[in-house]
Amino acid sequence: MLVILAVLVVFGGTMFNSVVRATGGTYLPKPFTAIGVADPVQNFYGFSGGANPRVSIYNGTTKSKTYHWRSVLKGEVRETGALRVGVGETRYFRVSLGNTTTSDVVRVELVGMPQFVELQVYPHAPVSYVPIVPTTTSTTDLITPTGEKLKNKLNNVGNSPGNS
Repeated sequence: MLVILAVLVVFGGTMFNSVVRATGGTYLPKPFTAIGVADPVQNFYGFSGGANPRVSIYNGTTKSKTYHWRSVLKGEVRETGALRVGVGETRYFRVSLGNTTTSDVVRVELVGMPQFVELQVYPHAPVSYVPIVPTTTSTTDLITPTGEKLKNKLNNVGNSPGNS
C-alpha cells in the first residue's frame, strides 16, 4: 500500500509539472524589485526640510544586482547613488531633503526601471497652538478694588467688556 502511494505522488507530481510547463504557467513567484520609504507613516505626515529619510530597496530577483538610483525635485536631479543588493535582501540608503520647501515632493527613482517612491516634504510641521482668549483685564484693573469698585466688579462678572 505504501509503495502504491509513493508511486502516485511521484507520478502525480511529474504530471502536474508537465501540465504547468505545457500551458506556459509556473508556480514559482515572478522575480521583482521593490523600493519604498523605511518609515511610511512619517512620509504620510511629511518629512521636515533638511531631513535624511531612509529608502529601502528589495531584490526579489534570482541574482545579486547593483541598483542605481537618483532623487529628483521639479525635474532636476539632486542626488545619485548605487547600492549592491543580494538575492532576497533589503538594503537601505538615505536621501537628503535639504533646500526643499513646503509641500515639495522628492521622487526617488531606480535608473532604467519603472519603480520609484515619492518623499513628501513639509519643512514646517503643523504645531498645536494654544488659543489666546481676549479678557477684560487691563493694567488699571490690577489695583486692589475696594468698596464700590469691588461691588461693581462683582456685578459685572460674565458681562461683555463694554458693560463695565
